[in-house]
Amino acid sequence: VDMVPGRTVVPVRGAGIFSPMREGRGDLYVTLQVSLPKVRTPRADRLLQELLDELRKGE
Repeated sequence: VDMVPGRTVVPVRGAGIFSPMREGRGDLYVTLQVSLPKVRTPRADRLLQELLDELRKGE
């Protein structure tokens, strides 16, 4: 999932509420919001950067 700063809404097709009029399920929209501490140590910054680098390898 690509996320932009702030919030990201991800649709999950067919995972919403059942609709008898449509004979199926609607879509579920999940809102993702990631919060990081404002005050971080140099070690925490380094670990976050390592995590970001590792996640980008899988793209």
